[in-house]
Amino acid sequence: LLVLQLLPVVMVGIIVAAMFSATMAAISSDLNAMASVLTRDFYLPILRPDASENTLVRIGRLFTLTLGAIVIGLSLWIALTHQESLFHIMVTVFGLLLAPTLLPILGGLTMRWLTWKGAVAGFAAGLVSGITTFALKTWYLPKVPGLSTEWVNYTFEGISIFINIGMTCLGMWLGSVLPTRDVHEQNRIAVFFRAMDTPVSSSEVHVHKDHSASPALRAATLVVGSLLILAGLFAASTQARWIDFSFGVALAAVGGRFIWEGRALKEREKKGASITV
Repeated sequence: LLVLQLLPVVMVGIIVAAMFSATMAAISSDLNAMASVLTRDFYLPILRPDASENTLVRIGRLFTLTLGAIVIGLSLWIALTHQESLFHIMVTVFGLLLAPTLLPILGGLTMRWLTWKGAVAGFAAGLVSGITTFALKTWYLPKVPGLSTEWVNYTFEGISIFINIGMTCLGMWLGSVLPTRDVHEQNRIAVFFRAMDTPVSSSEVHVHKDHSASPALRAATLVVGSLLILAGLFAASTQARWIDFSFGVALAAVGGRFIWEGRALKEREKKGASITV
C-alpha cells in the first residue's frame, strides 16, 4: 500500500519486478532442495540404489516439475476459490508439520541420548497429534455451540502448536529410553558428537580472497540510490518526493563509499603484491 500510494508509476514497476525476482529465487532454491532430498534420500537408497548419475538428474528434474505443478495448483486453488486465505493455510501447515519434522532433526544434532527409534517415535507422535488437532479444528469444534470462529481459528491453532510440540518431545523421549539400547548405535552417536566437539583448526579454513560479487553489489547500491533520487525528483507528492530523495541520497552515499573503499583495497593489495615480489 505504501508503494502504491507514495511511489511514482515507474518505481512501482521496479518494486513489483523486485518482488517477483525475490519470490522466483526463493521458490527456485526451495524446489531444488526438495527435489534433491527426494532424489538422493528417497529414490536412490530405497527405490534404485544402482541408479546412474544421468538417471538421478532426470528423476530430479521430474521431482522439480511435479513439485512446481503442485505449488501452482495450490496457488490457483487459493486464488480462485476464495475459501481459504494463504496466511491461514500457512499457520495450519506450520502447526501440523513443524514440530514432528524439525524437533527430531534438532534433537539429533544436540541431544546425545536421542536414538533413531526416538526420532521416528517423535515424528509419528507429532504427526498423529497434528492430524488430530487439525481434524478437531476443521470438523468438530466449529459445530460446538458457544465457540466463536475466531477462537477456533486462532486461539485453538496456537494451543495445537504447543500440543504437537509436547507430543513430539514425549515421543522422542519414550522412543529413546524404553527400547533396549543398541551398542552399535551408541558407538555411532559417540563418534558423531566427538567429531562435533572437535574444534576446527586454522588449516581447515579456506579463505576466499576473490570477492567477485563485491563490485556488483557496490554498483547496484549506487544505481538503486540514483534511481530513488530520480523518482523523488519526478514524484507528484511532496511527501513521496522527500522520502524517495532522502533514501536515494543515503543509498547513493553508501554505494559511493563502497566503491571508494573497494578501489582503495585494490590499491593496497597491489602495493602489497609489488613489495612481496
